[in-house]
Amino acid sequence: MEILGHSQISITMDVYTHVVQDTQREAMIDMDRLLGGAPPVVSDHPC
Repeated sequence: MEILGHSQISITMDVYTHVVQDTQREAMIDMDRLLGGAPPVVSDHPC
């Protein structure tokens, strides 16, 4: 929070929680593809 210059921890958490969730989702899709799983289902859900 301090390093990024955010005035509140909630701002930092809102930004980076979303980033972490996206990174985890991408990693799961990649692992599924590498292990020969079914193609991922694309969702219209924003998160």
